[in-house]
Amino acid sequence: FHTSFKDGLAFNALIHKHRPDLIKFNNLSKENAGENLQLAFNVAEDELDIPSMLDVDDMVNSVKPDEYSVMAYVSSYYHAFSGAQKAETAANRISKVLQQNQENEGMIEDYERIATELDEWIKEKTAYFQDRSAPGSESESNERLQTFRSYLTNEKPPKLEEKGMLETTFNTLQTRLRLSNRPLFMPEENKRIVEIQRLWRMLEKEEKEYENWLLSEIQRREQLDQLVRKFNLKCSTHESWAEGKEEMLTSQDYLEASLGNLLAMQKKHVSFGADLGAHQPRVESIIAIAGELKELKYPQIDEVTSRLTTLVENWDTLGRLNDTRTNDIQAQVDRLSKVDELQLNFAKRVAPVFNWIEQAKEDLRDEPVFHFVEDVKEALEHHENYKKTFGEAEAEYNSIKSIHEEITAVCPTENPYTHVTVDMLNDSWQELLDLVPKRDELLNSELERQRASENLRLKFAELANEVGPWLEKRHDAVGDVSSNENLSLEDQKNKLLNIQTEAEEYRPTVQNLDAMNHDLQQRGIFENRHTEYKMEAIRVSADSLLQSLRSCLNEVD
Repeated sequence: FHTSFKDGLAFNALIHKHRPDLIKFNNLSKENAGENLQLAFNVAEDELDIPSMLDVDDMVNSVKPDEYSVMAYVSSYYHAFSGAQKAETAANRISKVLQQNQENEGMIEDYERIATELDEWIKEKTAYFQDRSAPGSESESNERLQTFRSYLTNEKPPKLEEKGMLETTFNTLQTRLRLSNRPLFMPEENKRIVEIQRLWRMLEKEEKEYENWLLSEIQRREQLDQLVRKFNLKCSTHESWAEGKEEMLTSQDYLEASLGNLLAMQKKHVSFGADLGAHQPRVESIIAIAGELKELKYPQIDEVTSRLTTLVENWDTLGRLNDTRTNDIQAQVDRLSKVDELQLNFAKRVAPVFNWIEQAKEDLRDEPVFHFVEDVKEALEHHENYKKTFGEAEAEYNSIKSIHEEITAVCPTENPYTHVTVDMLNDSWQELLDLVPKRDELLNSELERQRASENLRLKFAELANEVGPWLEKRHDAVGDVSSNENLSLEDQKNKLLNIQTEAEEYRPTVQNLDAMNHDLQQRGIFENRHTEYKMEAIRVSADSLLQSLRSCLNEVD
């Protein structure tokens, strides 16, 4: 009745067991002891009428809360859930919850104790096996070997059993917590099963490496010829690795590579440089082995020295060639990067200019329909204003050409950022320049044509404005004669004959007007703002006049 209730989960479990609607137990965590206690105390007081007898801070901060106070407070839970059979059931439930909680805490303590001890032991042994300080003598090497074998036989097996026990305890604990709807146990990071397993694998790896190293040390001391084999092996490995490297480093393949391939080549060369640096310890090891052989007065030391000299000279040559190729590739990268930047700039600027030129060409090729002189003059004015914008466009065009010339001077290559080439731009610009005078000629010619059409309109309008009223007056005269009852039939006939004679004599004028109308229609002119008279109406009016005269004369006769 002290530490088991310290994290507040036991109080919440009691309430949840009897009133699951008041507590969402699965959302609680052991790490939030203060919040758990406060929740249980508040719910017990507000919902179950159990007065709060304990202080949250005292429970959390005390190493061992007062057992009698906890027992008194728990008894109030008992009374709250009491009542004949309910009291017994509640007591059993409380007892069962407390027992399960105590058992789980005991398992947690066992797990943490075993995990801590196992973690410390694995790290201690790993550090021990990582210590590769050379033995001082052959007897010390043998003694270390015996100690290692004793470790594998006597010390390691019990720890392996503890590791299995730890995993079993963890799985059993998680199952118990899951069945009792308690939050799963989450050990500290360095005490988790997966971390213990990782440390164990590292330990076994270090064991193997330690054993190999120890045996090699013993063998090195026992046999001098092992140094010779090692020397020959390392030399052969290095010579095999170095084969073809000088030819590769003197190649100028980077001069023909694109920027993308060149950057990949540069990364590959950086990797080679790292590989070259990684071989430095091997070369130094070969030199060191040769020094040991010399100190041990190896009989064929001259052969070792000769091979070592050739190997070191080749190594130095590779170092110099590597530095040279590094600088050359970087210079080429800078060069192509500048070209790439220029090409990107070219692509960004050429697109709007090329599109503007193409649109301008479309506008200049357009064949508008004009009806009046004013329309042509307006088009001419627009065209002149349009030509004034060519200066700015030409400046941008020349600037883009300069970018292309700069690209060509550095490295003539296809631009990957645009399909528009400088030749396409030049051709399109020249086509535009060729279209401008043609447009001038077209508009000026159209202006003359419209002026001629305007003259025809004026002539037609002038004559139509004469013929129209003349016909109207003659229609009125016929009507007056026909309706004048004061005139004798003879006078009516004479007047009608006079009008008929005038109409016949005026027919050529109407025919002339009709011919002018025909010319207008041949020119595609169908509107005339200078007169309200249409040729069709005049033609009908003239025919109607003659028909009226004939009809009236027949009536008079």
